[in-house]
Amino acid sequence: MTAAKHESIANYLADPVFLFVTVAWALLFWLNGLYRMPWDVSRFDKVLRVSKIILFGVLVIGFVTADWRQTFNSDQLSILLFYAIAMLVSVNGVRLAIIEAEKRLQKFEYSPKKSLIIGSGRIAKNLILDITSNPHLIYDIRGIVEKKRSHSEFEGFPVLGSTEQLSAIIQSYQIEEVIIALNRFSNEDLVKITGICNRMQVMVKTIPGIHGLIYGHDATLASHGLVKIFPDRIVLWQWIVKRVMDWGFALINIVLFSPVWLIIAISIKVKFGRSVIVPVEILGKHAKPFKMYLFRLTGEDPGDAIDPVYFGTKKRGPFTALGRFLFATRLYKFPLIINILRGEMSLVGPRPEPIAWYQANQDELPIIYRRLMVRPGFTGLAQVKYRYEYSQHYLKERLNTDLYYIDNMSVNMDFRVILRSLILMVTLPGELLRPKK
Repeated sequence: MTAAKHESIANYLADPVFLFVTVAWALLFWLNGLYRMPWDVSRFDKVLRVSKIILFGVLVIGFVTADWRQTFNSDQLSILLFYAIAMLVSVNGVRLAIIEAEKRLQKFEYSPKKSLIIGSGRIAKNLILDITSNPHLIYDIRGIVEKKRSHSEFEGFPVLGSTEQLSAIIQSYQIEEVIIALNRFSNEDLVKITGICNRMQVMVKTIPGIHGLIYGHDATLASHGLVKIFPDRIVLWQWIVKRVMDWGFALINIVLFSPVWLIIAISIKVKFGRSVIVPVEILGKHAKPFKMYLFRLTGEDPGDAIDPVYFGTKKRGPFTALGRFLFATRLYKFPLIINILRGEMSLVGPRPEPIAWYQANQDELPIIYRRLMVRPGFTGLAQVKYRYEYSQHYLKERLNTDLYYIDNMSVNMDFRVILRSLILMVTLPGELLRPKK
C-alpha cells in the first residue's frame, strides 16, 4: 500500500486561500474595534463581542461556500460547526491569555491610568477602598478634588484642590480618568465637571444613578460598578461607511447639479455684484476652527458674531426674492460640499456653530463642548427636530438631542435623519417662500 502524502505545515500556511481567510478575519476584527477594547470592559463582555463577530464571519463563509444544489448538506454543516467552535475557543482563549499577561505586566491597555477622584465623603472612601484592595483595578490615583477644598489629604491621598481648579489640575497631573464620587451634588455641578473633562478629552466615570442626571441617556458599564458617562459606541466600519456616505453625497452633487450651482452663482453675482460664496468661521471637530462656505444671501458680509442670516433664522428683516428662495430651499447651504470633501464637515452631525456661540453658552451649558467630538453636519437630528429660532429658545433640549445623536451614532440613524431632511426640503420651502406680512 502507498502511504498517504501529507502536506507540510509551511505549505498549508502559504496556501493563498489560508492567507486570504486570515487577512479577512484580521480585517473584520479591526473594523469592529476588537483590537482596541478598553481595559475596563469585563472579560465576559469581551468574549461576547468577539464571539458575535466570529459567528457572523462563519455565517458569511458558510454562505459563500454553500453548495446551493443541495438544500441540506450535513457534511458542510458539520465542518462549519467544528470551524466555529475551533475559532471561538482558540481566538477567545488566546485573547484571554494575552489580557492576563498584559494585566500582570501592566502594559498597553492595562498600564495604570492616572486618575482623580472628585469627592471626599462616604462614597469616595468606599471607592478608594475598593480600588486599593483590588489589584485588577489599575487606577493610579494621583489625588482628590473636593467641591470646596477643606482637607489637605483624604484616605492617604493628597487633596489637590477644588472643582473650580479642575482644569488646571488635569493639565498639571496629566490626568487620564476622572471618577465622580460626590455625596452631595447638583445637576449643575455634574454638568460643569463633565464639561471640563470632555473639553480636555478625559474619560469620566461615576457610580450608577448619577449619570442619568447629566444628560438622561443610558451609560456603559465600566469596571467594578462604575459607569462611563460618554462611551464610544460606533466602531470603525461604521465610521468608514459614514465617510463614504459623505463623499458619495458630495460627488453626486458635483456631477448632477453643477449646472444648477453655476446658474445660482451667476444670479448672485448679477444681483449683489459681490463674491458668490461667503466664508463663515465655525468651530469644528476637536475645537478646530475652519471656514464654512455658503452661497451669498444678502449684499452684506457676515460679521464675526453670530450672524442671524447665515445661521438659519428667518427673523432677519427684508430679503430679496433671490435670497428668500435660496434660504427657503436650503440651496444656499450646498457649497458645504467643499467642507465635506475637505473632511471638516459630515453629511449628518450637530448643527455647525461659530466660536461666539460656544462662548455665549458655555457658562450655562459647560457640556456643550461634547458636540465637538464629531464633525458638524450638513443636516442632523437636532436640525430636523428643531427649526433654528425654536432651537435657540429651547437650547438645552437641542443640546440633549445633539448628545443623544453623538452617543448613539449609527449608519441606521444617519439614514433616518437623511430621509427626514429630504421630506423637510420638500415641505418646508412653501411656507418660507411666502412673503412676510
